Amino acid sequence: MKKIVLFDPSMGDNNGSFSSNLGDIIINDSVMQFLKSDLNDYEVVRISTHVPIHSKERSLIKGSELIFVGGTNLLSSDIKVYNQWKSNYYNFLINFPIVNNAILFGVGWWQYQNSPTKYTRTFYKKLLSSNFNHSVRDSYAKNKVEELGISNCINTSCPTTWSLNGMVSDRKKQDINNVLLMLTDYHPNAEIDNKLINILLEKFSDKIFFFPQGKGDIDYIKSLKSYNENRNRFVLLNHDINDLNELIKSNSDFVYIGTRLHGGVRCLQNGISGLILSNDNRSKELGNDINLAVINRDDFSKIVDWIEFKSDFGRISLPQKNIENWKLQFVNK
Repeated sequence: MKKIVLFDPSMGDNNGSFSSNLGDIIINDSVMQFLKSDLNDYEVVRISTHVPIHSKERSLIKGSELIFVGGTNLLSSDIKVYNQWKSNYYNFLINFPIVNNAILFGVGWWQYQNSPTKYTRTFYKKLLSSNFNHSVRDSYAKNKVEELGISNCINTSCPTTWSLNGMVSDRKKQDINNVLLMLTDYHPNAEIDNKLINILLEKFSDKIFFFPQGKGDIDYIKSLKSYNENRNRFVLLNHDINDLNELIKSNSDFVYIGTRLHGGVRCLQNGISGLILSNDNRSKELGNDINLAVINRDDFSKIVDWIEFKSDFGRISLPQKNIENWKLQFVNK
């Protein structure tokens, strides 16, 4: 059976562990859905992006027909300073590339950054395919990839959003008194997050569920005054994607509000209204591109408007033609 290699950020390593950011698992679910449905003649072999490539992985890469890089904010302007695609031997890869035909699949750019360095441009141009169009998840990422000197690039949005076209971004159901909150440990702001929690305590009369998408999120919320003064109102879930999935499956009587993009998207995928609070380029750019309900985390008046059915985002609008064109290049490959 022909093989596809998927460089998979949801794998913490190549020995069975998961990424500590459970949003990577949500992304991988959508990546695998495409690979299994549209490219079901292939066996998918997954390789972690979090650890360097060794002899076993090199053999798998050599025997594959297609190589995909599946989602997350993997790309950056200076790989010597920050690189999520791990390797201990960049110079070796540039001169003797183990991978030279990888295809981006819904990949984003790490942060708002300056132009890529010459070394970074050389690295990515060696690793990425010149024969297939790459899929990136927002307009900013597309512009940055083109700055690398790579023009074969399509903005398809994130594959996690592909099922959301036409969904209403504004809050839909009334008489819901529970809310699911997510916060981000590596973007802490106690003043803003305490105020957000106080708004949720006021606007929702029942439970505040809290899901720690990142491994440090639970410690972060426990450090906040508004949580400690109102612990009886909170239900803390475990750092386990199954806890989130089970909450959604067993109780859809809540809305989502939080800074974790893909936790919110998982709720939207299941018909639950969600408001994403932006603290970096990822959610902001998706909001701009596809009309996702995204608000700056400190814009409390707009947060309240969304809660009170006063917002007017309209419907999510995906680049359907771009998505289909990107998919079609692999038909009958």
